[in-house]
Amino acid sequence: MTQYTIEEYSKTCFVGVPGSVIGMDDFLEGELGDIWIEEPSTCDPTNDCANSPCANGGQCIDGYHEFTCLCQSGFSGPTCEVNFDDCSVNVCENNGTCVDGVNTFTCTCTTGFTGTVCETDLVDGGWSEWSSWGNCSEPCNRGTQRRTRECNNPEPENGGTPCGTDDSEIRYCNVQPCPVCKEFVRPKFGFSKCRKLLKDETSCSIFCNRGFSFSVPPLDEYKCGKSTGYIWTHESRINPRLRVPGCTKFTKPRGFQVQLKTTYKNLQCSSMNDRYLKEMNSHIAQTATAVSQREGCVQRKECQLVGLRTSGCVPHVTKRDLQLRRNRRSTDNVTVSMTFFQAVNVSGDNFTSNDDIMTQESAQKALSNLQNLTTSVVSHVEDGSYLISAGGNLYNAEYEEEIQDIICAEVPCAAGTFKTETYCLPCEEGFYQPEEGQTSCQSCPEGKVSPVEGAVSVEECELEDVSEPED
Repeated sequence: MTQYTIEEYSKTCFVGVPGSVIGMDDFLEGELGDIWIEEPSTCDPTNDCANSPCANGGQCIDGYHEFTCLCQSGFSGPTCEVNFDDCSVNVCENNGTCVDGVNTFTCTCTTGFTGTVCETDLVDGGWSEWSSWGNCSEPCNRGTQRRTRECNNPEPENGGTPCGTDDSEIRYCNVQPCPVCKEFVRPKFGFSKCRKLLKDETSCSIFCNRGFSFSVPPLDEYKCGKSTGYIWTHESRINPRLRVPGCTKFTKPRGFQVQLKTTYKNLQCSSMNDRYLKEMNSHIAQTATAVSQREGCVQRKECQLVGLRTSGCVPHVTKRDLQLRRNRRSTDNVTVSMTFFQAVNVSGDNFTSNDDIMTQESAQKALSNLQNLTTSVVSHVEDGSYLISAGGNLYNAEYEEEIQDIICAEVPCAAGTFKTETYCLPCEEGFYQPEEGQTSCQSCPEGKVSPVEGAVSVEECELEDVSEPED
């Protein structure tokens, strides 16, 4: 054994290495004879920490016949048995209650406060005012609308209680029944085909029975539903009964006709007297007639000019009319309407529609002639053939883009309408016509008026409203 080891062992009371080294506890066991201990001694054969006398995690330090406890933070006393009262040096604010812990404390706060020592006001959330009601989901048949509010009056802070989930309200609205479209009225001597489109949308088309035809062109489609406010597209104050063009007996046509229009724009009429106006209108008519005679089918005597009318600058009725015209310094347009006709020779009697007529060679030729004539008139307008002189100025005609269709069949005007130069028009308010194929309408009896267009009987004439309009 080295000298160093011997010196180290001499500094301790107990030696844990068996063999040639004898420690103090070997002597005390009496194996080497009578032994005594001289006190005080730096060696103590008893471990006073053996029973863990220090409580609450304290560390035991063994001494001679004694021990010392090193206590954990928050404890004191010989064996660390005393928990230090942390509430003695900490005060909870706002009437909070202090609860002692181990090296700590907890404050139980009164209502409305929070924080380590109840120093912070606790803010519960509050509801704002309700918003306005939103739009109704349906225009009728009971829809719903919604309104909302927010938890910002005040907003919850520092752990305050939220307002909850009751942030919206829903109520019924527009509970009245939806309006419905009136029942569609089919044409006389005809029929209708209707179909459902989208929700609450109906579309109808009308047709004539075989052997009948419309005297007034119908609409391609008649609609009613939510998008139209449940009002038919042909329904109005003057047509509350939903009349559609009527069908009349189809007759074999004598021929085809077309009406073409040219216009002299910006003619100064204010300084013209009656005689000059008449001469100017006559000059315009003569020019149009002369030019038309050079048109292809007219020149070949296959078609003819059957009607020519001017409108625009008209003669004055009184001196006052002349003075008013001069005061206005009016600028007028003079329109020239020319109607051309070509006869057709339709053989047979088994015709019920224009399509049947168009199978005839003479009808096809007439249609082709009038279409070519239309093109020729446009060409003559553009090359200055319709140029006139008026008041020292030159004016050339302009062709109207919107022309009337070439008319084939001779269809009598239906009841409730009358024949003009070219078309059938509905009887105006205050008139009626129960017969077909008429050129005028009959007046309602005195004191009565038909409040609608196209009246077909005197029963539709009602007492005239003579009440004063409200301010």
